[in-house]
Amino acid sequence: MMELVSRSLSRNAELLVVFFQEAANVADFIRVAQETDVVLRKVRDLFSGGKLSPDSSDAVAYLEKIDSVLSELGQTLSQLTDGYLPGRLGTTLSNPNRRRKLDQLSSSLRGEVSSLRDLLPLLVRPRPTPGPEAAVDSGAQYGPVLPLQPAALHPVRRPSVDCTQEPAGDVQLHDTDAEEVWHAQLGPTAFFVPWPRLVRLLSGTLHVPLPPGHLRALRHVLDSSNTGSVSASKFAEFLDGFGPFRACLDNFVAVLSAPWWHGFVSADEAKKFLEMQPAGTYLVRFSSTNLGQFALSFVQPSAGLQPPAGVPVVGRVTHVKIKTAAAAAADAPDDPVALE
Repeated sequence: MMELVSRSLSRNAELLVVFFQEAANVADFIRVAQETDVVLRKVRDLFSGGKLSPDSSDAVAYLEKIDSVLSELGQTLSQLTDGYLPGRLGTTLSNPNRRRKLDQLSSSLRGEVSSLRDLLPLLVRPRPTPGPEAAVDSGAQYGPVLPLQPAALHPVRRPSVDCTQEPAGDVQLHDTDAEEVWHAQLGPTAFFVPWPRLVRLLSGTLHVPLPPGHLRALRHVLDSSNTGSVSASKFAEFLDGFGPFRACLDNFVAVLSAPWWHGFVSADEAKKFLEMQPAGTYLVRFSSTNLGQFALSFVQPSAGLQPPAGVPVVGRVTHVKIKTAAAAAADAPDDPVALE
């Protein structure tokens, strides 16, 4: 277990170095990496002090998932920045499509770290009751702290990072009303907000009732990994699609109430609905491959088919991802249509 924790700490430290090079643009990622560092150090201290059983299989399972996500984050970052070239990350993440992969990985990491943190109190060995003659040295109960190993992802030597450092800048939602409410009610540096608190904020500010089905759909969009929190960047992305802020819930409910909205159906189910329908028939649903995103399924005319008179033209069912105007504008002109 100790080897696993040390490797994860090293990988996380490497990520923090990269993120802090672009601190103003990646505040959400920095917060998740900081939370990860705190929890991993806690596990290390408990284990090295004999407070955590070495056969704590549940904790090992979470640690393996965390290490796997950290490894994938590191590989993705390296690909996006051509080997961590300084200044490249902020430019790359200005493209919503390229940022989405990191958002998903970061959200997954935060979920695993939160689960491990909640599990730890159940795995700590109870302290034996000392006899009347025993002297308890409370300052030595955790044992020595092991040194952090060098970063394992890449051999390049990098400066050390203070993991308690706060990300630079305030939350930016690119919507004046939204930022005013967010800063006033949640705080200008609240980069993550618990889901229940965000629901109370939206309900109290916008006064739009959301039945359970609509609330479930909203959470699927804003917290697709079910971490219990919503990031400011994810809410800003939501506003890109459903804003402005004062109308975002009305617009969201309007989509969910439209006759072409089919919600949680898979691509295969959509194909079954549409395959015998005339060309031009379509439906909108939640994406099966990009959690929290939307997809359009529609019938394209089959080239060269000429059905008999009176028989509708049927065709091939195609699935494409739906992008916000901001995401589409960030794409290169010759980028292909993103198939679902």
